[in-house]
Amino acid sequence: MPNYELLYIIPAQYTDAELPAVQKKVTGILEKAEVKISRHDHAGKLKLAYPMKGHRYGHYMLVEFRAEPSVIAKITTDLRLATEVVRAEVVRVEEGIRAPGPRTIVSHEEAGFRAREAAAPLSGTPAPVAAPIPVPTKPSLTSEQLEQKIEEILNEQVV
Repeated sequence: MPNYELLYIIPAQYTDAELPAVQKKVTGILEKAEVKISRHDHAGKLKLAYPMKGHRYGHYMLVEFRAEPSVIAKITTDLRLATEVVRAEVVRVEEGIRAPGPRTIVSHEEAGFRAREAAAPLSGTPAPVAAPIPVPTKPSLTSEQLEQKIEEILNEQVV
């Protein structure tokens, strides 16, 4: 059986005390499909990248499980019908692809900050500046030469 990850978002209107009930409902959907759950974690409450169904914040939940490929469509359909889940995505995880150690989910603002930090030069060293690209210049035409070119073009079209 292949490995899968399910990331689903619960609206922030649910309190921390209400989250276990929603987790239990999602676990029930997965167990009904006879999957083997190895991890079911609350990854945190984050601002959504864009409003979903009127919600701006959500609780991100991560589930790792093993299942037969034939049940994934049923799981996805059942999760879409669950009113407590704003968005859910199931992804197949290939063996050996996953990075070792714990994984964290960060907000899109934090991800952008981390990307900028990684791209920023080390302190004390100036950022390299690209040399300007020289633009080749053509000698300009005199008004007489320009009129001659126009006459040539017009004569070619008439003939």
